[in-house]
Amino acid sequence: MEAVFSPTELHQGYPDIVHGGIVTTLLDEAMAYALEFDGYRGVTARLRVRFLKPLRPKNVYRIIGYLGKVRGKIARVYSEIRDKDNNTMAKAEALFFINSEIGGDQS
Repeated sequence: MEAVFSPTELHQGYPDIVHGGIVTTLLDEAMAYALEFDGYRGVTARLRVRFLKPLRPKNVYRIIGYLGKVRGKIARVYSEIRDKDNNTMAKAEALFFINSEIGGDQS
């Protein structure tokens, strides 16, 4: 799964730095979509994020999510945010609890 994101000043925590909560949300969502693209639905059970370099407003970033191993009801999923020069800015690893009832029709 890949997506493109260009943060604005509204995404800042400290001046000229994208808030870590925004970065974490992007990584988590990329993993959730990667899981769904492979036919699973689930929720984040454990999430570990490594902030390697600060993201800056007005730059363009590529967000990548991919599925690792699935064992029973647990999936290991990964994601990264890369800049235009393909430098890794942040990365995450998570365990997702797989549950087919998640995200279904609520009516």
